[in-house]
Amino acid sequence: MIEKWLNEPYFDDVLKDTYVRFYIGDVDKVACYRMCKVIDIVPYKRQYKLPNTNITTDRALVVSLGKATQVAKLYQISNSRITPREY
Repeated sequence: MIEKWLNEPYFDDVLKDTYVRFYIGDVDKVACYRMCKVIDIVPYKRQYKLPNTNITTDRALVVSLGKATQVAKLYQISNSRITPREY
């Protein structure tokens, strides 16, 4: 879903202060996600390709989990719903 909005003029405004399902890595060979708040949209240091698409971008999200923040590439954000376990 995010990739559909990526080049829209309202992308930054719509995404800021929302919550996303953020991939944090694998635990026991199972993908692990957490609910994170989007703080900002920033330029990434280089272009990268979104998986399974022909879309390239240099944009990234600054996400927060508790007091920690991290710059996340768009492919680290899941299009699936956040589950209660990920709160």
